[in-house]
Amino acid sequence: MQIKFLIFICLTAQQCRCECQYNKHILRGYYRNIMHQNSGVLLEQRNSIWLHLNQVQGLFFRDSIEQDRYTNLQTVGYTSCLQIMCKIRISLLQNFEINTLRIWMWDGDVRSYKFSVYAISENKEKLISIQNAASGVTTICFPDQHVKEFVLYNLEGNTRNIQFHIIKIEAFYQFK
Repeated sequence: MQIKFLIFICLTAQQCRCECQYNKHILRGYYRNIMHQNSGVLLEQRNSIWLHLNQVQGLFFRDSIEQDRYTNLQTVGYTSCLQIMCKIRISLLQNFEINTLRIWMWDGDVRSYKFSVYAISENKEKLISIQNAASGVTTICFPDQHVKEFVLYNLEGNTRNIQFHIIKIEAFYQFK
């Protein structure tokens, strides 16, 4: 009788562990980029930003940039903040537990950007990073946290002008 009871407890504990792991997979976006064009990401503050080229090619969470990137940099779309302290607000479909944000800024010449990144969950805004001389692809790692929105502030533009240009942005959970 005791052996059957112990086996039942072990099986139940194993099932709970599997369900918890499955729930973590969902919460962490299956360990993939949660900011892609089919994931329900919403770009807010549409009036204060500009999409270079057109509505589709200018979005920084589109998936089809690599083939254009190496043919002609001028044809690569990007999202741009046109003023100092302009903000780009990105709403996710649900709360995700993530710890990595990768931002690809326009890098057709030598320039660096100054911006800050905030994560929002349950109406609490938390500073993740202030970048003083970011260029090209910048990866920002931060402690595991639940995120519903990101806000990027254009602090001083770049070394060429006051704009903040983003070609691609990704957010995901990365094992450390």
